[in-house]
Amino acid sequence: MQMINDMSDNKNFKSFIKLWEGAITGEAFFLPVIGPVYSAGRPLGGILNDILKNAENNKFLDYDKNRRWFDYKEEIIPIKYLIAGEGWAMVPVLKKDYLDIYYFSVVPAAAKDLEKARALSKGLINEYRVNKVFLHFNRRPRINRNFLRSQIFIKKFISKDPHYNAPENIRLLAELGGSALAKIGQLGREKEMEGFAALAARYQEKGLPRAPVYCAIEDGAIIGAIGPVEATEDAWGTKFFAPPFFGVISSKRKQGIGGRIWRAAEEKAIDLGAKYTLVQNDPDSPAAIFYQSAGFCPATGRYILKI
Repeated sequence: MQMINDMSDNKNFKSFIKLWEGAITGEAFFLPVIGPVYSAGRPLGGILNDILKNAENNKFLDYDKNRRWFDYKEEIIPIKYLIAGEGWAMVPVLKKDYLDIYYFSVVPAAAKDLEKARALSKGLINEYRVNKVFLHFNRRPRINRNFLRSQIFIKKFISKDPHYNAPENIRLLAELGGSALAKIGQLGREKEMEGFAALAARYQEKGLPRAPVYCAIEDGAIIGAIGPVEATEDAWGTKFFAPPFFGVISSKRKQGIGGRIWRAAEEKAIDLGAKYTLVQNDPDSPAAIFYQSAGFCPATGRYILKI
């Protein structure tokens, strides 16, 4: 078992990254601070090194998609509490008044691994006075507990459909006039669409972005939307469709509207050079069902336990 107590010890630092990389499985997975990542089998040493070198400041990495919405990152990785062994690694992340501990392992965690996480959390609780602790496993543990689940879904793009034309009721937000932004914000009153209120507020603060937002229109009202549609570069320089805000009001769901909005956004993302997109949801949610019907494939998930 190895802990990093000296950030300047380059040999120790590289050793931890090697152990961490060895504990990550699959081509798509969740990384602390960054979120869902698709490596396509490419080496992980660079991105893991970037995360840890940037661990204790509030600046976003250039390829962190969250920098679209926030001026600075809130998550801090306390380097001295990193811990790893052969086939596993634990990475603690502090955010406001709670602590996330990410447990990566080649084999499912057992009760003894839960105790290791508890022991690690005690020092962090004492030092940082956090109120809540959540443990995230990259595979289902061999522990008889009820876990929250979060599933990553991936869709790899092949090529744009040259014959595609968006339906007439799918319009760009920028074409809808000054009141449309307020209408987008009102979508945030719907359950599971709260993000649109934040989206509208951000746009009002910063001005409408160049990245498009597609809206579904019915009788002059916005009944669904998706955006912003952007192709940003990942840690390896590959463009991907960064996860957008997306939703249809509850009274208009299961009528194919979401599929039409998504298709318009996807075709635009491909046109911008995106090669894939990633989303994450509860695997039993309606959203997960939708994404799979739209051609997404389930990748790895997270099993989350409050301790």
